[in-house]
Amino acid sequence: MQAFLSTLSVILLLFLTTGCASINTMDQTPPISLSDAYYQELFPNKETVGQGYTIVFPSNEIEAITISHLYFKGKKIDLQYDLSTKAYIGRYMFPKKEELIMSSDPKKEFGNQLPIIEKKIPFDLQKNEAVLAYEKDGKMLYFKIDNLPKKM
Repeated sequence: MQAFLSTLSVILLLFLTTGCASINTMDQTPPISLSDAYYQELFPNKETVGQGYTIVFPSNEIEAITISHLYFKGKKIDLQYDLSTKAYIGRYMFPKKEELIMSSDPKKEFGNQLPIIEKKIPFDLQKNEAVLAYEKDGKMLYFKIDNLPKKM
């Protein structure tokens, strides 16, 4: 019985320690220069359909790494490199709030759409903190930005 318990505890310990390899670890050096990075809030007007954010990371460095996405304000925002502005740009638009029909008759509520539920991001971030996800040498790495400035 004692041998069984010790074997079980060793197996449990192995499972607990090998699971730590999948935890997202932060890189200490930024993958690109972040001195000119900023975000801008979007408000409904003629050019934009709704409210949201535009995030900009000016950079000439596009070959060494592949910047994938950014976690910011509880959202995952995909980033694309724009050759004309030489910057990684990401846009997030808040989901449009649909008008719901509330009635005691279920037939009248038939056309209601289900709400869009977004996945929770894997990081706990403060107000202007962001996490930049990028790929280098086939490995996904993360860099935490402590204060992403807001541009008016």
